[in-house]
Amino acid sequence: MRGCVMAFKGGYTGKILEVDLTTESTRSIDTDPELARKFLGGLGLGAYYLWRYMKPGIDPLDGERNVFIFMTGPLSGTPVPAQKNAFVFKSPQHGGFSRGHQGGNWNQELKYAGWDGLIIKGKAEKPTYLFIKDDEVEFRDASNLWGCGTYATAVKITKELKDPFVRVVCIGPAGENLVKITTILTEFHRSGGRYGGGAVLGSKNLKAIAVRGTKGIKVSDLDKLMEVTDAIKAQLTGPGNAFYQTYGILYWNDWANAGFGFNYRNFQEAWVPPEKYYKVSPEFYKRELMFRKYACFACPQHCKPFGVIHTEKFRGMAMAIEYEGTANLITGCGITDFREGLAATHLADDLGLDYISCGKVVSFAKELYQRGILTKEDLGGIELEWENVDAQLELMEKIAYREGIGDILAEGCKKAAERIGKGAEKYAMIGALGGELSGSDPRTPEWDWWVDYMTGDRGSCHNAGETIETQNMRRFMDSAIVCFFVTSAGYGIIDPSYHVAAINAVTGWNLTVEEANKIGERIWNLEICFSIREGFRRKDWNYLPPRMFEVPLPSGPHKGFKLDADKAKKWLDEYYKERGWDVETGIPTEEKLRELGLDEVISEFKSLGIL
Repeated sequence: MRGCVMAFKGGYTGKILEVDLTTESTRSIDTDPELARKFLGGLGLGAYYLWRYMKPGIDPLDGERNVFIFMTGPLSGTPVPAQKNAFVFKSPQHGGFSRGHQGGNWNQELKYAGWDGLIIKGKAEKPTYLFIKDDEVEFRDASNLWGCGTYATAVKITKELKDPFVRVVCIGPAGENLVKITTILTEFHRSGGRYGGGAVLGSKNLKAIAVRGTKGIKVSDLDKLMEVTDAIKAQLTGPGNAFYQTYGILYWNDWANAGFGFNYRNFQEAWVPPEKYYKVSPEFYKRELMFRKYACFACPQHCKPFGVIHTEKFRGMAMAIEYEGTANLITGCGITDFREGLAATHLADDLGLDYISCGKVVSFAKELYQRGILTKEDLGGIELEWENVDAQLELMEKIAYREGIGDILAEGCKKAAERIGKGAEKYAMIGALGGELSGSDPRTPEWDWWVDYMTGDRGSCHNAGETIETQNMRRFMDSAIVCFFVTSAGYGIIDPSYHVAAINAVTGWNLTVEEANKIGERIWNLEICFSIREGFRRKDWNYLPPRMFEVPLPSGPHKGFKLDADKAKKWLDEYYKERGWDVETGIPTEEKLRELGLDEVISEFKSLGIL
């Protein structure tokens, strides 16, 4: 390990922590400098280890045999703004590759504890939480936490450890009950891990991971790093970024409702009519509910606006909200007043439910109720009207605890629709790999959301990218790990060259933007290959609900617009050719894999008869 650590000038600690819950044992794995340069860190290095550790065909809810992997990036813990947490797993919802990102400070704390990553194997005999303090790892009894919401879990662990600087990631009751639309939470409202990340940890009887680090990090060229960091901060606090400074991510509501496809009532509309929109606008939120904004590690953007809940349930409690929470759990479910809708996002976080998939499952159920496919009796006595917030909260709890109809909906829209039948499938708003669409209607000429939904690396995904170059660069940024709302590769204003320069200052490398794009391409292909190895092919990605091609928008800025299936297929054919993948199957060619240095994939694909 000593030689490995010495190979890094900065950006890496040189070791990855492997934990086996079954045997309550740990070991340190050297961080390979060659792999670090090839996959960077975060999502990329995590995807590599997931490929290595997770053999094909393993049930993602087999706690003994599945793995869950957290990875830091070379910028983690440095002063560079807007760092995220990154983790990967095999999805229990669709069975392919999945990933998660979340804000907060957990990732940096893991780096300060001296670790580049955390690989979790095995299954604990009883409810457990991990406490990592630098080189020490404790397996602690979590029996008193099992059944607690994410808020209470974080508070209780912090009190038990008697350290306010401990950082906690945890699952809620939904994860414990193996609900497949779960996430994991940190710092109360930082959610990540679509398609069942919480259920994977639940299958391991792992309630939480608490981390406390007291070590420093090494940087190759501190002066250069601070120069780049100051340049990034100057842009983030300048007039060109005023929209994020004022409303945070919530400013997207105005943007989406003006023509970029704001979800309303399960995509029956792609905007909220003006007479109803104001109370879900950022202006209303700021005037009536917001009391502060919250930032992630080292970020001056403060894009998470906190407001006060007004409903009888949770009255007076604080909740942070952003676009996807609004578009899926609030307007997507027919609620048009933040004072009521915040209760739904608050409950989702506490239960450990994903905003996007949970919102789509609830709105799917609401439309089925509207159309008479689900009845009050089917719903266990719930009158699931569009604007009935209390009914929505009750249904969400049924999902989290798998009670009655909730046990069916806990599987996600695709499988729930198959079980319900009666034509329910056409109201399931799903895309690639059967994953739920996010909060933006693809029936808009303003933005190619349909590409994200039909080609996403983890299935249907709003942040996959609309072009090959964007997809590649986003995976690079995910591995750095940089927030999408800062980099222009995502939805921010900072050119990727700044973060490449920051990585070079930290590591001592001479990485170029072109090389960064190639790293992202390598990562994207590896993720796709993981799902290919599980049996998925192009036909499993290239799907959208019939509504998107057959039903024109009934009103709004783009009234009458719908997607053209023939044009979409032609575009996708060209996409597969340009990717260097087989147009019929979607399998990357041997030539492309060899170009990217993915020789391990070639060998395994040949042994499995895929190539």
